[in-house]
Amino acid sequence: MAVTVSAVSPGVGVEVAGLAGPQLVAPAVAAECQALLEKHGVVTRRRRTG
Repeated sequence: MAVTVSAVSPGVGVEVAGLAGPQLVAPAVAAECQALLEKHGVVTRRRRTG
């Protein structure tokens, strides 16, 4: 599954899909998530299914 970042609402928040738990602690991925948080104020993660 590819990693996607989608707006949650027009003004605030993004949803990140396509990452598993261990990937989130990789330094580059964590830094990107931090940058998204600083830019958008809210970051959610969609759980992988299957």
